[in-house]
Amino acid sequence: MQRLVTRVAPPSLLLNEFSLAVNGLKRAHDGLRIAHLSDLHVGWATSSSRICEALAMVRSSAPDLVIMTGDYICLSKLDVPPMKEALRGLADIPTLATLGNHDFWAGPERVAGALRDIGIDVMRNEHRSIRIRGEELWVVGVDDPVTEADDVALAFQGIPDHVEVPLVLAHCGRAAQEIAAYGAGLILSGHTHGGQVQISTVTDSLGKRMGIPYMRGLHELGDTKLYVTPGVGNSAIPFRAGQGAHPEVAVITLRCHS
Repeated sequence: MQRLVTRVAPPSLLLNEFSLAVNGLKRAHDGLRIAHLSDLHVGWATSSSRICEALAMVRSSAPDLVIMTGDYICLSKLDVPPMKEALRGLADIPTLATLGNHDFWAGPERVAGALRDIGIDVMRNEHRSIRIRGEELWVVGVDDPVTEADDVALAFQGIPDHVEVPLVLAHCGRAAQEIAAYGAGLILSGHTHGGQVQISTVTDSLGKRMGIPYMRGLHELGDTKLYVTPGVGNSAIPFRAGQGAHPEVAVITLRCHS
């Protein structure tokens, strides 16, 4: 009798390019290109070829800025050195990052230190004013909400009252409502893997019961937009399945409101 073997084919990595009008964006930053990387999960569940392909997509898209929103490793502190080596390819592109729950489980200072060693600016409940195209761009980084390390008030503390913040990084969209109350233009998050195994209505329903109100894609919270990327890698299981769970690199062109 012929043996039937079923294999789960890994979904291809998508380059998802789109434009968004963002509140608080200065005219000088209209057309700014942001590459959003999240949930690389360097380790046993994500192939090294997937990581290399993602970084090649980032470089080929010629972004002005790379934003990374956590979970750079899979499960172990042993994943930190290969993660550090893989991300050296971003050394010549301005890159801002926040940490995710997997990074906290392996040791936040260990992961943050490795990223800083290769020139990636890690924000731990803090903000930055970076000069791009001759104008200041304000960016806030909120620590991981899943491990309850987030402090939104601290992250915004010290920003002058007249300043509008167009970009906020937070690993999980769980803190999005609180962040939106500070007048953020666009929140970038990951964490969910788009459900990883997406079953119509079931996955999203379970997600909400687990405290994940935003599973994937674009959401509007008043004047604030939230984009949740499915991210690049895998963590607990080494595959993805279902519409909406495809891994991606998101490249967002920021636009001013007309």
